[in-house]
Amino acid sequence: MTRTNKLGYVRLAEELLEEMIASWERGEDDQGPDTQSFLIVINAVAKSNDQSKAGRAKYLLDKLIGMDKEGCVPNDFVYSAVLNACAFTKGDGKDIARAVDIALCTFAELRGSSCVECNHVIYGTFLRVLRHQLARRDPQKYSLAKKVFSQCCNEGQVGNLVLSQLQHVTSPELYFSLTGKDHNESLTVNDVPKSWSRNVRSGR
Repeated sequence: MTRTNKLGYVRLAEELLEEMIASWERGEDDQGPDTQSFLIVINAVAKSNDQSKAGRAKYLLDKLIGMDKEGCVPNDFVYSAVLNACAFTKGDGKDIARAVDIALCTFAELRGSSCVECNHVIYGTFLRVLRHQLARRDPQKYSLAKKVFSQCCNEGQVGNLVLSQLQHVTSPELYFSLTGKDHNESLTVNDVPKSWSRNVRSGR
């Protein structure tokens, strides 16, 4: 399948979801879309090659949040998919800047949510955004990485994804200050204080 054809299928999936939403809003469909419906489409958008996929994924997240329907609420899988769309956006400087802004907004919304837990996958995926979209020595990358990792430790959500991404978004000095380890030393949850990963659920 060519990239053009693949993108066409993704757009078709978006259109079908929009029609499901419209049909439910008109009262023509009692069931309507659920969280899984949105997740499938957002994941497809995130894996596409469209330079605007971060904005499209966030648009669908906002539509989901705005659905006044039982069983249709965002979860950590949905938020992770949106952040992945931001992490793997390609394009010019404006495309990348837009993806970073969307990631920051999405992460802030999640942090303020009383319904969805900011778990180790969310934290790791957000660090992945910093890794891929901010320049290697960008001071913002280092400051955000330090802040997010500190929050992650305090909440006991340091998983292996967090640790693997942390190595790529810190300077040697910052990595040592946060972990007490050399920057070349890859870590797993078995190498850090147990309190840092006390709330990590295996299998997620």
